[in-house]
Amino acid sequence: MEKILFIAEKPDVGKELAKYFGTNTKMRNGYIESDNYIFTWGFGHILELVMPEEYNKKYKKWIVEDLPIIPNKYKHKVSSGKKEQFNILKSLIHRNDVSEIVNACDADREGELIFRLIYYYSLPPKEKKVTRMWFDTKEKSELIKSFENRMSLNSYNQIYEEAITRSIIDWSMGINFSRLYSVLYPDVYSVGRVQTPTLKLIVDREMEIKNFIPKDYYVIEGFFENQKTEMYFDNKVSNTAIYDLEKGKNIYEDLNKSVEKGIIDKIDKKRETKIAPKLYDLSALQQDANKKFGYSPKETLNIAQELYEKKKLLSYPRSDSRYLKNAMKSEIISIFNGIAKTIPNEIINEIKENNLEFNNRNFNDKKVDGHRAITPTASSRNIRTLSIKEKNIYTLVANRFLEQYLGDYIYNLTKVYIKFEGYDFYTKASQNVNLGWKKVSSKTNENYLPTDWLENKEVEKTDIILQSKKTKPKARYTGQSILKTMKKYNLGTPATQADIIEKLKQKKYIVNKKKEFVALEKGIILINDIVDEKIKSVELTKQMEGQLKLIRKGEFTRNEYIENVHEYVKEVINNTEVNNELKSILNKQVNTTYNNEVIGICPICGSEVVDIKSNYFCSNNECKFALWKNDIIFKKFKNTITLSRAKTILKNRKVKIKNVGVFNLIINDKDSKYLTSWKIDFENNNKKWDKLYLIFYYYFFNKILVSFFFEGIDPAKITFSSITRPGNAIIL
Repeated sequence: MEKILFIAEKPDVGKELAKYFGTNTKMRNGYIESDNYIFTWGFGHILELVMPEEYNKKYKKWIVEDLPIIPNKYKHKVSSGKKEQFNILKSLIHRNDVSEIVNACDADREGELIFRLIYYYSLPPKEKKVTRMWFDTKEKSELIKSFENRMSLNSYNQIYEEAITRSIIDWSMGINFSRLYSVLYPDVYSVGRVQTPTLKLIVDREMEIKNFIPKDYYVIEGFFENQKTEMYFDNKVSNTAIYDLEKGKNIYEDLNKSVEKGIIDKIDKKRETKIAPKLYDLSALQQDANKKFGYSPKETLNIAQELYEKKKLLSYPRSDSRYLKNAMKSEIISIFNGIAKTIPNEIINEIKENNLEFNNRNFNDKKVDGHRAITPTASSRNIRTLSIKEKNIYTLVANRFLEQYLGDYIYNLTKVYIKFEGYDFYTKASQNVNLGWKKVSSKTNENYLPTDWLENKEVEKTDIILQSKKTKPKARYTGQSILKTMKKYNLGTPATQADIIEKLKQKKYIVNKKKEFVALEKGIILINDIVDEKIKSVELTKQMEGQLKLIRKGEFTRNEYIENVHEYVKEVINNTEVNNELKSILNKQVNTTYNNEVIGICPICGSEVVDIKSNYFCSNNECKFALWKNDIIFKKFKNTITLSRAKTILKNRKVKIKNVGVFNLIINDKDSKYLTSWKIDFENNNKKWDKLYLIFYYYFFNKILVSFFFEGIDPAKITFSSITRPGNAIIL
């Protein structure tokens, strides 16, 4: 019997498909099989671009003379720890009873890239049919519908072209520029097409703040019949500052001595309307979550992903559109009913009782390029299992959906202009007419003016106040404002922006303090003194991202684009000269032993590991592996990871410490937080109470939350784990 093979991006989606499509399913090693179908999966990016030393061993050593590194043909390899699953995928693709292969990876350019690489590197038989499912939610109805409407894989060729081009140019720029500046200066620098312009935004703002010189100014407030107004100049009500302090004092004194009445010169009354904000894309959701709850962009993405993948309460979150397709109009009522079951309130009742309709302006096929806006799904069954943070994110999205039913916010705005002794004073007030969409979750502040105020009416002066103020610099970027600016300049996509910000923190370029991003010295030096102007240009990156989208539209080819980037990389490398004065200063500051030569190969990604000041560091920008010289586990046993020990660990995955035991390096490449850990095989002369003491020491004094049961613990089998990045915390 012929079967259809589904290839999902991750195991949970593959298992979900098996649940909905399969009959008489049987769990196999790495896949699920039923009567008519086979369901399997990758682990995200199961193949990756190979590193320079895999093209030529000479690239293990970083030297300027080898730059630029431009392969004749870019190659991929199976990612560390994923070879077994790739072999399973390959064997399934080649099975004689498989007549059709369905791409069921995430519906975006990265999902397309993941599938195509699996498919192409499996060297598939040409006669097999290959199709693509494109789904925005993991609800059963959506998956079935997307399967029934699946299209030929060739229909998505341009999305693949965009994806593979993006990965190659990011590799080319990241590898060459990171090596260039790391060789020229005494530290390891991570430089990238998107991360470096993003860093420049934060550094520029930091320098503005550091170099800002406050300026004193006055503002004069006038009170007429106890109604507060402000003096303004040059016919602009926003121009209230008086920087000539002597002049300000004179005006203030004259106004206090003058007559007691002013005259209302003009009253401007208007009815204002504000339409409901658009539905969420990921960037807008991250901005609101940061503003309202203080969640980082990465945290919001993770929560939304959980609500999509596991709880099935949200549509696909990595969207850059704020519109829906017209074909979705028939689904709106079921989504509303799903929300009604999860968060019943008076707004739901109002919509039902008045038969209110979802605003038609939310539908625009031309503005949905790949993914639609983020909405709740019709599901409600998992709402009780939500954490507080999950409920907060779900409620944001649900409320935004409900706002589309309630019409415009309408209010009366009154502006009053008063003449007093030849100067202009201004005030305003607003009153609600119809709250509309603001009934859902927004607050409004009403204020009133004296009811008898009319044009040409004389009003009594009750007070004049001189306010002394100082100018302030622009605020540092927050999660909300940096995402907004990144979107403005096309710096990354909503799916990647959170990771870019996290990477800047990991590289010690920036730090997050009280919701603000503060540029650190290493980041400031990189931007201001080291990196080429074009690399850090937000305008260039915006242009490059725009050209990537032209590839999707078929207006630009992959080869053209990559060749242009190669020429640009060559130009930068050929025109870069080292700043010897800066290099000398950095040499003294860093006091590094880094000598441009690798000490071993990374056990996670196979890249070179280099020796820098505080650790032995994987040179691959995408990899988080490091061995800390003062690793806290080694330190507890009064030892450090010396250069010779580091080489031994990288070669043998273990090292013996005299009078302690053998420290075995454990790698968990599927866990983004805990990439390395230590399993210690203690020598017999180590007493059990020493190990129990360590448990209590780490638990109480390092303040690590550990869940374990004392009953049945054999101290000889205790495993201590060291989190190498971020920080150097301890878990058991």
